[in-house]
Amino acid sequence: MPMWIQDMYKRRVQTLVIVIDHRHLLDRNNTDNQLAVGYIVEYLLNGKRPKGIGFFSRFKARKWKPKRILIVANKADLWLDEDGYSQWERGLISEHEIFGPFKESLYQLQKLHIPVRVDAMSATVGWNVEDALMRGFNDL
Repeated sequence: MPMWIQDMYKRRVQTLVIVIDHRHLLDRNNTDNQLAVGYIVEYLLNGKRPKGIGFFSRFKARKWKPKRILIVANKADLWLDEDGYSQWERGLISEHEIFGPFKESLYQLQKLHIPVRVDAMSATVGWNVEDALMRGFNDL
């Protein structure tokens, strides 16, 4: 995970795309997705720059933060039921239970004034992949 942070700060990315899946719905003890999102949010909240990126990159990254964050829940063909699909159609996918464990991280990003878009896709069957990413890149 430190390499993710180093890469973000070195390149000063404008859009951060985080892809999660439904593992935490199947097994409540699996917190891989929550740890990854929490790790990134913690670095953004603390404002400290990672070590190992060089003096010039550290200087350029002193006030950097992404302009937007896109959280995409993959494998929708496995977890998105009929009620969830109607939520997605109405633009309320953020209320689906798959995003429940991430609410605190989303509130913390809101405090930083970083726009966050959440969406669903299924890369296996090709459902909403391009649309979700393009909407996320174009929203600001």
